[in-house]
Amino acid sequence: MVYFRLHTIGAAMYQSDFHLHSNHSFDSRTAMAEVCRQALTKNFAEICFTEHFSLDPHLPTYGHLDWDLYNADILQNRGVFDGVLSIRKGIEICEPHRDLSGYRQIFANEPMDFILGSVHNISGLKLRFLLRDSGRDQAYAAFFEETLAMVQNADIDGAAHLDLIKRYSKEPFSDQDLACNIKVIEKILQTIIDRKLVLEINTSTLRSLGQTMPAENILLLYRSMGGTMISLGSDSHTGDSLGYGFDYGRLIALKCGFTEFCTFEQRKAIPRIIGIDN
Repeated sequence: MVYFRLHTIGAAMYQSDFHLHSNHSFDSRTAMAEVCRQALTKNFAEICFTEHFSLDPHLPTYGHLDWDLYNADILQNRGVFDGVLSIRKGIEICEPHRDLSGYRQIFANEPMDFILGSVHNISGLKLRFLLRDSGRDQAYAAFFEETLAMVQNADIDGAAHLDLIKRYSKEPFSDQDLACNIKVIEKILQTIIDRKLVLEINTSTLRSLGQTMPAENILLLYRSMGGTMISLGSDSHTGDSLGYGFDYGRLIALKCGFTEFCTFEQRKAIPRIIGIDN
């Protein structure tokens, strides 16, 4: 089958989604080819698969990803969609700062386009259980301290869903939350700026909380500190949710003062102008 990209009048903006999961992640059943077909249908020019990966045997991400199968699937779909869709090979690592030498060894021999770092666990405890056992205030503080350790130490290109813990407290991230955690969040953002990492705008919590991750107040703080590098990711685990909420995500980015977002190739950031669909 030959694929063509759909072009519509006024659709000149560059569309990309740099946080996608397929059945190479433990929590998705969607074939990579289906995600690519959905990207074409939605007129995306570029996508990046960021499959879950961890070297911690206690985590559900451990042992699921088969690198040979992942690489073969990437190559096959690049061939099928050649000329109409750029397909990048990425990874999302849970707590990548917890085994620096192990990850360094793997990625010395495994070329990547984009590496996202994320915090889903603290001392082996899932965030929902951390909230249950420690209470909201202590759990939030512990989450951001762990995130700080990640952005300070891990070999990553971007920080995913910076206030992910709100997904499990099931409450939007408020100005009071920011005030209570301002010192550590400022350190996180300054480190992201200093290391030239991207701060992801993740749209998946628009469904449940009406907010991106991070929330607008964190994005405004990041921009006020001089932060300019962002990426856009839907965190899709099914083909039909690729690019979910991106119109809103782009509007929030522009409202906060950003004019560009980044895509990546061979771990090098490529700036793209933020456009709005007419």
